[in-house]
Amino acid sequence: MSTATDPTEPLPAGCPLHGAIGPRAPEGLCPQCLLDLDWGDDDAPESLPVQFGPYELLARLGEGGMGVVYKARQVSVDRVVALKRIRDGELADAKARRRFYREARDAAKLDHVHIVPLYDVGEHDGQPYFTMKYMPGGTLEEARARFAEPRRAAALIATLARAVHAGHRQHIIHRDLKPENIVFDDHGEPYITDFGIAKRLDHSTRTMTGTILGTVGYVAPEQTTRGHPLRDSATADIWSLGVILYELLAGRRPFDGPTLLEVMRRTQEEEPVPLERLRRDVSRDLATVCLTCLHKDPARRYISAEALADDLERYLRGKPIWVRRPSPGRRALAWCRRHPFTAVLLGVSALALVTLTVWSLAGTRAQEQARRAEVLAANRYAARAVAGTVLALLDEYATTVAMEAQAPQLTTAMALHDGEALQGLCEEIRARQAGLAYWFIIDAGGALQAYVPSEQSDKRSVTHFAFRDYFRGAMSLAADRPAYISRAFRSATDKRYKIAIAAPIRGVDGRPLGLLAAEIATDRRLGALELSDDHRVAVLTVRRDRDSASEPLPKEHILWVHGGVEHGEGVVVESDALRRLTARRDAAGDAGRDQLRLPPPDWVELDEAYRDPLDQRGIREAGGPWLVGVAAVGRTELAVMVQTRVEDATALDRTPLRVYAAWSVGGVLLLVASLFATLRGTRRRASASYPDPRGSPRVDRLGSR
Repeated sequence: MSTATDPTEPLPAGCPLHGAIGPRAPEGLCPQCLLDLDWGDDDAPESLPVQFGPYELLARLGEGGMGVVYKARQVSVDRVVALKRIRDGELADAKARRRFYREARDAAKLDHVHIVPLYDVGEHDGQPYFTMKYMPGGTLEEARARFAEPRRAAALIATLARAVHAGHRQHIIHRDLKPENIVFDDHGEPYITDFGIAKRLDHSTRTMTGTILGTVGYVAPEQTTRGHPLRDSATADIWSLGVILYELLAGRRPFDGPTLLEVMRRTQEEEPVPLERLRRDVSRDLATVCLTCLHKDPARRYISAEALADDLERYLRGKPIWVRRPSPGRRALAWCRRHPFTAVLLGVSALALVTLTVWSLAGTRAQEQARRAEVLAANRYAARAVAGTVLALLDEYATTVAMEAQAPQLTTAMALHDGEALQGLCEEIRARQAGLAYWFIIDAGGALQAYVPSEQSDKRSVTHFAFRDYFRGAMSLAADRPAYISRAFRSATDKRYKIAIAAPIRGVDGRPLGLLAAEIATDRRLGALELSDDHRVAVLTVRRDRDSASEPLPKEHILWVHGGVEHGEGVVVESDALRRLTARRDAAGDAGRDQLRLPPPDWVELDEAYRDPLDQRGIREAGGPWLVGVAAVGRTELAVMVQTRVEDATALDRTPLRVYAAWSVGGVLLLVASLFATLRGTRRRASASYPDPRGSPRVDRLGSR
């Protein structure tokens, strides 16, 4: 309100704070004191408006770093405007006044439908001011709930980005975008206001070293980094728009904390929580747009605010956006760039851990290989020793059968084809040789003449056996060969797999009249194969014979003596070493008929991945792998396999002390790195300010305008 004053009357004594007062000051108060009163719309008396030049100040709307904003009426045209005057009035220094006028100049230069227009610039009683369009719709801070829906938030930020881009085209960076500086008109249209700390890129103005302009929580990381080459670039406004979008969608800012320094630290060092984790209705495309705006590296944000608006509008139209979310590798690389010392320390620790682990594993592998070679060599030697013992036992059996085949009574009965006599002689032989329970006689034509035990002879369904390996082998033996050790055949009487030790029955002229043979069934009982080592077992294999005259000779082997083989079971065994040994024996040709001679020393093969088909006497699981030494039993179709499980062979070297040492050293290094990083962060949070090399505080301005 203005009060009439007689110019002939003396002036009031003056304001105790500001000196002399003007003649229009009511009740002895100077305009400065009146303007500094904290009014609201309800507190301002209707009968006492404050006259400020050609304007009447109606209410105080707010204040910032250097200005106070009022709701005012322009009396001459009866128009409500927003009036902003400099905060310190007549006491403002020249620098503050220059900045105030620069804000007015920058605002006047901008002409965009979503930037608050400037009406007037002037000065009253030494106090600079300018007026703008009045926005009755309030700020975005007050209307934030209206834009929580993702599409409405995206549409709002797209509109603001277009307005920001208009400023950038005029080389003006806002540098203080936040919800309080986004206002709405009476139709709900958004506007950008308050260019108080905007920067003109086409002018050589400088920001004081260490000064942080803007509101912590909305300023980009480079704006808080001294000497950053992109500290005053258009990407800073893109960051602020990203923060506003994140806040609208998540209900909180991406980086927050109990103190301003903590917020600055998190802005510099941490990554925001992905929006998809906070709200399921936020699409991946919109979250990607937001996180692109919040990239720590300004060069990896949107190239312009217009590009941001384009992507948001593509999202709103349901089209694919242009940007793609950075990969985990890129995010890790960005973290390393922000924390180079910690990254190097962690990298060195990880490298040391990997190196020590590889060294330990290599040493362990070398020890295991040495142990495997040692076990294989021992199994090779044991296989040859056991094969020699089995050969001696078979030689004893062969000598016995050959001696019985030379009996004159047997030759006479065979020559006379006296079946009853042959049966009786066969039973007498069995009685004399109790160690061999099954005996039979076959004539030169392959017909069975006698078989004991006699109670099983009536069950036979096949009476001619000229196709059997034992018949062919025995009938082809030279006079100086005692007996033939056959392949395993399936018995015609009890259907069990057996081997035969057959010797020819020769006439007076030396020609074979038939053969006498003893059967031995496949069994787990053979004392020669018992080994004293609990980790090493021996088995005996034999090549299988054909079951009919039309079948070719099989190449497969079956288990003859094995801890898991039942009587006459005939389980097939597979081994590369056994196949190689069989091929070598077949290549020997006629020498193979001299069965009871010792084989060459190289008739031994090794197998490091043998799979045992059966459980070994209930003390070892089937399968493998096993370390196996395979040796030929003379020149017969039998072979000895001495085997050791790999787990048993290398059990003592599975966890060497070097592995524990490597993990311990690596763990200590990682612990040191973690403690260092924690200590560094604690010290940073505890610092009240960052010292400037010239001695002045680095942080001159924190908080909101």
